[in-house]
Amino acid sequence: MIKLTTMKKFFFKQIVAFIVIGLAITNTINAQTIFNGYGSYVLKGGYNSEYGNADFLHGITCDGLQWGAGVEYLLSQKYGIEGMYLRRNTRAVQQSKTDPQKTLSFNLALNYIMAGLNGYLLPVTSKIQPYGSMLAGVVIEEIGFANNSINSSITKVAWAVRLGGKYWISQRVGVRLQAQWTSFFIMDGGLPDMTVYGLNTADINFPIAYQFEVGSGLMIKLNRTEKD
Repeated sequence: MIKLTTMKKFFFKQIVAFIVIGLAITNTINAQTIFNGYGSYVLKGGYNSEYGNADFLHGITCDGLQWGAGVEYLLSQKYGIEGMYLRRNTRAVQQSKTDPQKTLSFNLALNYIMAGLNGYLLPVTSKIQPYGSMLAGVVIEEIGFANNSINSSITKVAWAVRLGGKYWISQRVGVRLQAQWTSFFIMDGGLPDMTVYGLNTADINFPIAYQFEVGSGLMIKLNRTEKD
């Protein structure tokens, strides 16, 4: 538990530093900079793992809310780069496909730190802006088992794609609607590696998880260009 708390403090400091540095840069660059606040509803997701050659394990991540924030720098009238942090608290349930009576449930907190490229169909000066994005980064998984007080944390690769649209209410403030597909590795190679077969179980292969979400967000331009 001490290790998990220490890691939480470390990554919280990294996130705060990222936001502070991003805000500071806005005073020294000419490109338009946008702060994005995110809120979305994540549908029920899942993952599949191969346990040796004897069984396949199917997992489900429960639906729920996800929130976060990001900073985007516009490179041109059609492209921008963005760094973001997203947070989701959920539960996961794992089941053996050969023996459905064998199940395991655990708490799962997901912390995404990702960056990516946003592409716009219309110039950024337009009031309405359809867009698409490709994102990549890491997810910090906080895993907890209530029955035996086991808690751990592990960092894995994550990637996402999204489609959406922006609408600018004024020159500085806007709202967005979007849909996003996210995929990541779950619980493989971490501590604890726990399946329906017990703690520290070996031979767990290909546990790739996925989630689909729909949501909205608030946008605020942190600086203004000559065209605003």
